[in-house]
Amino acid sequence: MKELKQIFERFSFDTEKERELALLVGKDDSWRRKQRDQSDLFGEINPQRDQRVLELGCGPLRFGVGLIEWLNLGCYTGVDINERSIEEGKALITELGLAAQRPALFCVEDFGLGTLQHGSFDLIWAYNVLIHLSEAKLVNAFYSVSRLLKGNGRAIVTLRLSQEGGFVQTGKWLEFPICAAPFFWYAKIADEQGMTFTAIKPISDIQHCAFKGAPCYYLASLTLK
Repeated sequence: MKELKQIFERFSFDTEKERELALLVGKDDSWRRKQRDQSDLFGEINPQRDQRVLELGCGPLRFGVGLIEWLNLGCYTGVDINERSIEEGKALITELGLAAQRPALFCVEDFGLGTLQHGSFDLIWAYNVLIHLSEAKLVNAFYSVSRLLKGNGRAIVTLRLSQEGGFVQTGKWLEFPICAAPFFWYAKIADEQGMTFTAIKPISDIQHCAFKGAPCYYLASLTLK
């Protein structure tokens, strides 16, 4: 998405700080590359500036700073389980002069279910987040998404599809698992929460695909029935 990429170019800052923030959410050289990757994917889903957007696992706002600037006033909300990431994100908002856009950031362990107004988001964005959840937490995430979406809203997520018979853990990143499941498993969990799961397209360039024989990453959507 050209507009977001231009925003990120304006928001470039000290390389050492960039590496420090990147380590909170990935490799130390991944900050700008992941901004570009997410910008491309985000542009494909035809987002609108006036949509209320919730970013699950927003981290220190690697992608969030661009969304805050691009979206209309007060339309961005980010949640993350890591308190330091949220504090770094708030500091970045101040440093980049984005406070006037009135973004909202919360450190939560329930994907915002107990903090945010239910049925209030047009779009929920979760990039490289759900792949790091245990089976129970992923089920909880689907439940939360179903409660936080507006009736005509949608969640756009990245997931790993496997050929196994069910949910599997195939690796680990920091203290988080790296997990995958077959299409029917995601579809079943979504259906139990009153949602439809749709695999949009495979993604070949996500970091964890470096693992030999790794399941395929997909961009997918969740919509209320």
